[in-house]
Amino acid sequence: MKKKLSRWTAVFTVLLLCMGLCSGLPVSAAYENTHINSGNPRVDIVEIAKSQIGYLEGSLEGTVKGNNNYTKYNVWNGRISGYGSDGYGYPWCHTFVSWCANQAGIGTGVIPRTAGTGTGRSFFVRQGTYQQSAANGGSYVPQAGDIIYYGSGSSPSHVGIVSGCNGSTVYAIEGNCSDMVTTRAIGLSDGYIIGYGV
Repeated sequence: MKKKLSRWTAVFTVLLLCMGLCSGLPVSAAYENTHINSGNPRVDIVEIAKSQIGYLEGSLEGTVKGNNNYTKYNVWNGRISGYGSDGYGYPWCHTFVSWCANQAGIGTGVIPRTAGTGTGRSFFVRQGTYQQSAANGGSYVPQAGDIIYYGSGSSPSHVGIVSGCNGSTVYAIEGNCSDMVTTRAIGLSDGYIIGYGV
């Protein structure tokens, strides 16, 4: 009788799980993109990036802190030979941007799928959609949804997604900042900003 009851309990549990999956209930809620795209790519990429704030590198779920660059963004982007963590342990600030763009339905003809900040910046320059920062002589005021490049001169070393600008301060969401997805507020004329992919 006990064996029969255990078997029926197991069957019932499996049925409940299947019903949950079929009805669209999340299996794991940690840093899922739950945003439903509105059709406005600027709004969508920012909302998707916001849903990832707090994600920690070190596991696919983003809940275990590590320092090996292993993230779901790099797994999505693909292996790059020569890096640890089975080829997924490479700097991930641009793969975060590319993943958010993909989730927002933004094609690679608008925001490239790349791990390289230099490759990303060069893409916008070639497209004619790159704007110099104030520190580099530009007058462009960034908007939510722009891609912000940081570094020195024209050599980017980091990247994020602009979430807003109040005329003197730029707000951004960035991956691979202290091994996590986090936010930044930086002066519009700060020399660390080199430009924007618009």
